Parts: sequence; structure tokens; C-alpha cells
Amino acid sequence: MTRPDFQLDETTESSGLENSLTDAIFNSVPGMLYLYDDIGKLVRWNKKHEEMTGYSSAEMEQMYLADWFKGNYAALAKITREVARAKRDGFADTETTLNKKDGSTIPIHFTAVPLTINGKIHFAGIGIDNTERNFAVAALHELNERLEQKVEIRTQELIAANQELIAQNEEISAQNEEMKAMNEEIVVINQSLQDANQQLEEEIEIRQQNEAELSTRECQYRAITGLLLQPEEQMETTMQTILRDALQLIHAPEGYIGLFDEKRNSFTIKYAVGSANTYIGKAQPADRGLRGQVYQTGETKWVEDYRFYTQRLPNPALGATA
Repeated sequence: MTRPDFQLDETTESSGLENSLTDAIFNSVPGMLYLYDDIGKLVRWNKKHEEMTGYSSAEMEQMYLADWFKGNYAALAKITREVARAKRDGFADTETTLNKKDGSTIPIHFTAVPLTINGKIHFAGIGIDNTERNFAVAALHELNERLEQKVEIRTQELIAANQELIAQNEEISAQNEEMKAMNEEIVVINQSLQDANQQLEEEIEIRQQNEAELSTRECQYRAITGLLLQPEEQMETTMQTILRDALQLIHAPEGYIGLFDEKRNSFTIKYAVGSANTYIGKAQPADRGLRGQVYQTGETKWVEDYRFYTQRLPNPALGATA
């Protein structure tokens, strides 16, 4: 398993390290993350929020919840109801359109959970761009309609053909050959319908997989949002909990969260489950192994079975390489 790695100068104080780690996690979320105060003012957000809406950090500091829905009273009313429901029930979600800086809109699936900060009720949540999902749903619906129309047309054609064949069979026995040809055509049509049905089932399966993935991401986002509720002194316990939950989510036996030091070109494990516990707090080369690829490319890497990864680093705790 690989986890996000973060760069931090060794002179940073403990509180600064934890804040940087929290910010890095927020900014790695593939969707907008937000925190609004009791009067609906945006007080915290991630970089993805700026990228998706086109606003700068300075502009975001002036934003209120209602600003995203100017001119769209139905969307504003919907969001207002859902925020009230979140404060009442503890959670709410909905989908509506959000105004971007360039005047265009995007369909966003919003979530909201309430939390109390300094005695005032705030709410936090995530926003996921549903543009591609909505296109897929519309395309699937259109395909289903076309298939139904074809089935109806073919059904009527077959009924008419069958009636004609029955009438002709009573007059001329030679029509049997024509009926045989028609039956072969029916077989071809049925095969075409079966192929189309198979294609539809595969597309439905893909959609179900995408929805399951979306549900999994929502669970991850809710876990990340929970960081906003944690006091700074509980951060280590929180990070250990996040690591264990993440390992359980992907059925991985062990893993770790570490920090890169660019000046020293080193990597230090901060939190670990499993054999990596041996290396907690020990500086290691930053440009080797799987984490070296993560550091060099800045991209998430996935290895199905790490035992067979050819660039594993030596790990005495495993008696081989790891």
C-alpha cells in the first residue's frame, strides 16, 4: 500500500507539522472541501475548490454560501433546506448546479455535516463534480429508449409477417420455404437483441461499479472531514485511526504515512501499521523504491502484490525485501 507523502522542513514546530499534514490531506481530496460558519461565510477550503470554481484564494475569502447560486433561486432554496436538515439530522446531501467565476455552471453533489466551533454551529462537507456521471446516465437512458423502439418495431413487423405466412400457407405449400427464411431472420433478430441486451447489462454493471466507487469516496471524504473536529493534541491518535481505516478499506495488511525532507533528500515514517513500525522516526533515502517513484513523479502509485515488486527496498523485519 502507498499513502500520500508530504515535504516539511525539520525546523518546523510540532503544531506547524500537524497543520501542514492536515492541509496536505485536504488538498489531496479529488473534490471541493469546505467549511462555512454560522452566517454562511466560507472560512476554509481546499485547492480543488479554487480549481473547480475558478476563483483565487483572495476571492474565496469573501465568499458566502449564497454567492454560488446568484440568479438561481431554486438551487439556493434547495441548498438552504439541506443545510438546515444537516444541522437538524447530523448529515445531508443533494445535487444542484453551482455558478463558476466564468459564468458557466457545473452539477455538484454536495454533502454537509454540522460541527460546533467556539460555541457556534458551522457546517463542513465535500462537493463532487457530477458532469461525467450525468452524461453517462443520459446516454444510458437514450440507449435504452432506442432499444425499446427497435424491439417494438421488430415485434410489429414479426406479427404482420407471421399473419401473412399463415394465410399464404393455406393456399400454397411452397410458402414453407419462405417461412423458413423468415424464421432464420427471426433468429438473427433475436441474436441482435441478445447482443444489445448484453451490452446494456455491461453498461449497467459499469454504472453500478462507478456508484460503488463514489460511495467509497464519500466514506473517505467524511473521514477526512472529521479532522476538522479533532483538537491538535489528538492529531497523532487521529492519524493512526485514519491509517487503520484506510488499510481496512482496501484490505491491506500494513502501511504507513511519512514525510519527505527535500533538503536532506530523505524520507521519515511518522505513522505505521505492520513491519514499517521498525522504521518510525528513522531517516531513509527519499529516491528509492516505490515511495521514490511517488516522490519523483508526484503521482499516486498502486502495486497489486508488493511481494513481487522488483524495486522493493531491503527490509530486515521481513527477512527479505519490502
